[in-house]
Amino acid sequence: MFPCKKQLKKYNNWLQAIDTNYYPWIKVSDFSSDGESSILWGFSSGRNHHCLSNIELASLLYLDWSRDVTDIKDQYAFDPIVTNEIAFEAKIKTPAVKGELQIMSTDLVVTTSGNVPQIAFQNKHSSKLKEKRVIEKLEIERRFWVRKNVPWYLITALMAGIQGENIEASYFNVQTQAANSGWF
Repeated sequence: MFPCKKQLKKYNNWLQAIDTNYYPWIKVSDFSSDGESSILWGFSSGRNHHCLSNIELASLLYLDWSRDVTDIKDQYAFDPIVTNEIAFEAKIKTPAVKGELQIMSTDLVVTTSGNVPQIAFQNKHSSKLKEKRVIEKLEIERRFWVRKNVPWYLITALMAGIQGENIEASYFNVQTQAANSGWF
């Protein structure tokens, strides 16, 4: 099974821009929203990020605040040939719509200045982890990152308490001041 020509063309164009002019594989405008999606300026990346859930937004805010983070790539697409191989090896049905392979993505891929140069994060509501199909897709994703020797983490809860509230309040305050000063 292969992606449709339109998906492959989109993926090849995305690949060409990955290092010089990154843009997310999935954008907020690609789906109808239940109110949890947002577009947010990233200070470490210098570009807008498309968050498709509140958990993803909280993760982005926390990571963008970290001194070790030098870049965040949101909605990072996987090579469809590799995910197809992984699904076959794991005996998991390849993600598809109407018989056409769908290109999977990870919510956030973070570049750091620390000992671990890249880290991948997927964000899911814990209620979704009861669904067999969600678990299967997460397993394909986990194996993808294992092949690339990149640590992969599954985030299942919003940041709680004062730390999360402080980061969110500070972040939006700094963003407002930057916008008012014409910084971006």
